Amino acid sequence: MDVTHLSLASSAASRPARIPTGPGLRDLALRWLRPDAGAPLRVVRRGRLAESRRRYVEIETMSGGRRIALFFFVSAVRPGGWSVVPDAAP
Repeated sequence: MDVTHLSLASSAASRPARIPTGPGLRDLALRWLRPDAGAPLRVVRRGRLAESRRRYVEIETMSGGRRIALFFFVSAVRPGGWSVVPDAAP
């Protein structure tokens, strides 16, 4: 089989689908940061929390003429979801 002709559909079928149960990261960032018209959202930092190994990203933009940023955390409660507060450790 020629690798150049593989489709995304065939490669995605081999791994389980994650079904988001909440708003996506971009939707949350737009809701919480409320960027100025035309201001881009930018991922400043990403990593994992030391104690729980949960993923996070820091996103910044311009709002009201000022640079603002927030951390967003992958939710353990809602698979595929994000939140602005990390889930409590089990």
